[in-house]
Parts: sequence; C-alpha cells; structure tokens
Amino acid sequence: MPKQCVPPRRGVALLYAIVVMTALLAICSLGIDYGRVQLAKAELERAADAAARAGANVLPTSGAAVARTTAITYGGYHRVDDSALSLSAADVEIGNYTGTTFTVNGSPSNAIRVTAARTTAKGNPVNLTFGPLIGIGNCDIRAVCIATGTQRSPTGLVGLNSITLKNNAFIGSYNSSTTTNRAPARRCPTPP
Repeated sequence: MPKQCVPPRRGVALLYAIVVMTALLAICSLGIDYGRVQLAKAELERAADAAARAGANVLPTSGAAVARTTAITYGGYHRVDDSALSLSAADVEIGNYTGTTFTVNGSPSNAIRVTAARTTAKGNPVNLTFGPLIGIGNCDIRAVCIATGTQRSPTGLVGLNSITLKNNAFIGSYNSSTTTNRAPARRCPTPP
C-alpha cells in the first residue's frame, strides 16, 4: 500500500508564537505595575517618615498643635506617584511611645505617629497601567511611621567640618551657679 502524503502543518509555529508572546507581554505588564506600586510605597514611606520626624522635632518645644501642623506641612512637600501627599489631622496622632507601644494622647506626649495612605476609600489609590486588563484597576498602599522627640540641651558652638577663629578670638567659660567669674581666656594661635 502506498504512503499517502500528509500536507505539512503550516502556521502552528505562528500560533505558538502568538500564545507565548501574549503570555510574556502579560508577565512584563504586571511587572511594570508591580514596580510602580513598589516605588509609590517607598515614596509613601519616605514621606511619612519625613512628616513624623519634622513633627517630633518641634513637639517638645512647641506642643502638639504645632507638631501636627508641621507634620502635615512636611508631608505635603513629598510626592507619591507623581502627586503631592495629602495628610489630614486624623492622619497625625500625638501620644506616648515606650519603645514597643504607642498610646494616643498618652502622657507625657513624646511621640508622633503619621499614617499616610493612598487608598480607594480616600479617593487617591495608585492607578495601574496594565492591571485593568485582568480586572484590577488600582492598588491601595499605606505607611505608618512613629518618631519620638526629646528636649535637647544646647551643646554650644559646633562646627560642621571646622571652626576658624582669627585675631583676638578667645574661648572662655564659667558655671554661673558656682561663680560669676569666667575662666581665664585662652588665646587661639594665629593661623600662619
């Protein structure tokens, strides 16, 4: 019995290529959205950290109201997913932090907690570029930062790299609680 010629199956490789390219495109697009969300999350954490630190810096000297306003202002200086971060008074809490627990309105007030969020409930989620192809149009992210503030005593004269004193400069000090006479002046050598 003679062999019958089966026509070659043309176009199957093209079909496989289309399926594989579609899968690779889907994986790459999800990778792009994932990277965008991770970048936005890092920006949000950085903004929350800056706001909490700024508020904690003024908390010991200026009080809770100024600390809250400062934190909100500094949060607004930062951009998250190419838009300014908007914090409300409810996002900034003043309280007591013991190293493990934060107590809102605790006494003494030594810490500030900033909760920054980009969520659907707030109306500002991170919109995805390729996510709508699989039914996910946006992503919610949030960051929480706690910073403590303590009253620092003045440290005197401090130079970042150095201090240069010229001519008749001298360094002298005294303790006003024990004597009213300052220590004898030590003349600084004249630079060459």
